[in-house]
Amino acid sequence: MYQLGSPGGPSQTLKSSMSGAAAGLAQELRNLEKLTVTKNQAMEVIIEAEVGVVLNKGAFPRFKEVELMVLQMLESFYRGEPAALSFDWPLLEHVKLELCHNMKQFPI
Repeated sequence: MYQLGSPGGPSQTLKSSMSGAAAGLAQELRNLEKLTVTKNQAMEVIIEAEVGVVLNKGAFPRFKEVELMVLQMLESFYRGEPAALSFDWPLLEHVKLELCHNMKQFPI
């Protein structure tokens, strides 16, 4: 499980929750089952790839739950080279989007 946010108060400055070296990020995503991101006033994207990095359609094989809540500036789940317009989520059971009014793109 990857959880970002604080029940006691919002994070004010983080603009993306995951970015970094391609190999490390890709491996972490392959093992992740649940992602919860809450209460962030500045976050624009959940996953931001480095220039030249492409996530393939099977980047999230174990995701079961995704919860994105109270993210007023969130525009997109993924920003990077478009490997595809959507990703495969073979085990996904639950998606919760709450108070993410600027969300333009969720790659299902």
